[in-house]
Amino acid sequence: TRHYQEIASQRRQMAMFWTGKAEVVVADRTVFDWYRQRMDMQLHTDEPVSYHDIFPGKTWYGVYFRDAGMARDFAEGLAEIKASGLYDLLYQNYTE
Repeated sequence: TRHYQEIASQRRQMAMFWTGKAEVVVADRTVFDWYRQRMDMQLHTDEPVSYHDIFPGKTWYGVYFRDAGMARDFAEGLAEIKASGLYDLLYQNYTE
Protein backbone atom coordinates (compact mmCIF):
# COMPACT_ATOMS: atom_id res chain seq x y z
CA THR A 1 0.00 0.00 0.00
CA ARG A 2 1.26 3.45 -0.87
CA HIS A 3 0.84 6.22 1.67
CA TYR A 4 1.60 9.91 1.42
CA GLN A 5 2.68 11.73 4.55
CA GLU A 6 4.13 15.16 5.18
CA ILE A 7 6.62 15.46 8.01
CA ALA A 8 7.25 18.89 9.54
CA SER A 9 10.62 17.89 10.99
CA GLN A 10 13.19 17.56 8.24
CA ARG A 11 15.43 15.58 10.60
CA ARG A 12 12.62 13.06 11.16
CA GLN A 13 11.87 12.99 7.42
CA MET A 14 15.50 12.16 6.65
CA ALA A 15 15.69 9.57 9.43
CA MET A 16 12.60 7.86 8.00
CA PHE A 17 14.19 7.81 4.54
CA TRP A 18 17.52 6.37 5.70
CA THR A 19 15.89 3.73 7.92
CA GLY A 20 13.60 2.53 5.12
CA LYS A 21 10.38 3.85 6.67
CA ALA A 22 9.98 6.19 3.68
CA GLU A 23 10.83 5.17 0.13
CA VAL A 24 10.74 8.66 -1.38
CA VAL A 25 11.52 12.08 0.03
CA VAL A 26 10.98 15.52 -1.51
CA ALA A 27 13.61 17.89 -0.19
CA ASP A 28 15.82 20.83 -0.92
CA ARG A 29 19.08 19.38 -2.25
CA THR A 30 21.26 21.35 0.16
CA VAL A 31 19.15 20.27 3.14
CA PHE A 32 19.18 16.65 1.97
CA ASP A 33 22.98 16.66 1.64
CA TRP A 34 23.42 18.39 5.01
CA TYR A 35 21.32 15.81 6.86
CA ARG A 36 22.96 12.99 4.93
CA GLN A 37 26.38 14.10 6.19
CA ARG A 38 25.20 14.73 9.77
CA MET A 39 23.40 11.40 10.07
CA ASP A 40 26.19 9.23 8.68
CA MET A 41 27.45 8.33 12.17
CA GLN A 42 24.04 6.98 13.26
CA LEU A 43 22.54 5.67 10.02
CA HIS A 44 23.75 4.03 6.82
CA THR A 45 23.57 7.16 4.58
CA ASP A 46 26.24 6.22 2.04
CA GLU A 47 23.76 4.13 0.05
CA PRO A 48 23.41 5.47 -3.52
CA VAL A 49 20.26 7.48 -4.26
CA SER A 50 18.64 8.73 -7.46
CA TYR A 51 17.88 12.44 -7.66
CA HIS A 52 15.24 13.96 -9.92
CA ASP A 53 15.12 17.74 -10.29
CA ILE A 54 11.47 18.82 -10.08
CA PHE A 55 11.80 22.59 -10.54
CA PRO A 56 15.01 23.24 -12.49
CA GLY A 57 16.40 26.75 -12.18
CA LYS A 58 13.92 27.78 -9.47
CA THR A 59 14.93 25.73 -6.45
CA TRP A 60 17.08 22.78 -5.43
CA TYR A 61 14.04 20.71 -4.53
CA GLY A 62 14.17 17.25 -5.97
CA VAL A 63 12.93 13.75 -5.39
CA TYR A 64 15.28 11.11 -4.00
CA PHE A 65 14.67 7.38 -4.40
CA ARG A 66 16.40 4.43 -2.80
CA ASP A 67 14.64 1.98 -5.14
CA ALA A 68 15.89 2.05 -8.75
CA GLY A 69 12.61 0.66 -10.14
CA MET A 70 10.59 3.34 -8.41
CA ALA A 71 13.01 5.98 -9.72
CA ARG A 72 12.53 4.64 -13.27
CA ASP A 73 8.74 4.67 -12.90
CA PHE A 74 8.87 8.25 -11.64
CA ALA A 75 11.15 9.36 -14.50
CA GLU A 76 8.82 7.75 -17.06
CA GLY A 77 5.74 9.34 -15.49
CA LEU A 78 7.42 12.74 -15.32
CA ALA A 79 8.42 12.45 -18.97
CA GLU A 80 4.81 11.63 -19.88
CA ILE A 81 3.31 14.63 -18.09
CA LYS A 82 5.99 16.90 -19.55
CA ALA A 83 5.28 15.60 -23.07
CA SER A 84 1.52 16.10 -22.59
CA GLY A 85 1.93 19.72 -21.46
CA LEU A 86 0.43 19.04 -18.02
CA TYR A 87 3.75 19.70 -16.29
CA ASP A 88 3.98 23.20 -17.80
CA LEU A 89 0.42 24.01 -16.73
CA LEU A 90 1.07 22.85 -13.16
CA TYR A 91 4.43 24.61 -13.04
CA GLN A 92 2.91 27.90 -14.18
CA ASN A 93 0.05 27.52 -11.70
CA TYR A 94 2.37 27.07 -8.73
CA THR A 95 5.22 29.41 -9.67
CA GLU A 96 3.47 32.52 -10.94
